[in-house]
Amino acid sequence: MIIFSHAPPCGNAVALSLSLSSAVAQWRLLRRADTDFVGADDDTARVIAAGFGGGGYFPVLDFTGLSNGAPAWYCHYERINGIWAASGDPVAVTPAYVAEPLYTNPDLPELVRERLGLGLQAEVLANRLRHDAGAIPVLCAHPLIESVRMPVVTVILQERRAEVRGIGETVIPDVFDASGDYWSMFEGWLDRSTVQIGVWALNHDDRLRLRNAVQRVLLLNLPIFDAAGFLTPDLSDSDTQDFESFNAPVYQSVFTLSCLHPALVRAQASVLHFNEVLING
Repeated sequence: MIIFSHAPPCGNAVALSLSLSSAVAQWRLLRRADTDFVGADDDTARVIAAGFGGGGYFPVLDFTGLSNGAPAWYCHYERINGIWAASGDPVAVTPAYVAEPLYTNPDLPELVRERLGLGLQAEVLANRLRHDAGAIPVLCAHPLIESVRMPVVTVILQERRAEVRGIGETVIPDVFDASGDYWSMFEGWLDRSTVQIGVWALNHDDRLRLRNAVQRVLLLNLPIFDAAGFLTPDLSDSDTQDFESFNAPVYQSVFTLSCLHPALVRAQASVLHFNEVLING
């Protein structure tokens, strides 16, 4: 029989748990949009799960053909001694996307771009850098050399991947909100984000000054990165130049900034609905 059911916060899904007696030879879990079940061979019902043998518990996650806000009815049938019968009353669950997931930390490239823009502007005001526009542009893509004033800086996400995972993708325990009658669930892992920071200049001297300024700004912002949840930063850089792709020589420094950070989603999950289980004694 169905012992509990609930609507996962992802929406368009229903989770159930079945209790199967040891005498069961075969079983089926059916779903309808109403309660008009006519038996285990109901042609108008959808078979969600089926199996042979009993004993123990069986989890079911139904995620096909469900609509948020529309109740789905489930009935569990068992065949014992050659006879099919419902193991309990039909159970209704309404799928719902309960809450918009909330990411716990800002995007690393956006934070780096913002902090570099502010720091390099201060470097220009301190007369350690020069630019015709009065500030060093910090771009989110490689520049078109013919249409920008050099030098410029680019910040681009190179890679983001899961690096540290917990059991069941659980990083923070679930929290129950009695006033709202729901659980706050936290799912995710620790990501490793790698950002490529490019320094673009028309001569070596401008590259040298801007390269050192970029490193200086990044080091000064280590407390900001830590407060935002970006841990164990690792920074490396190297120089390169391109004398062929553009109509003028381009001198570059390429930084690689890598940080470990939580990648979590918080969502509201409705409480589990338990169904009465009769114990023969």
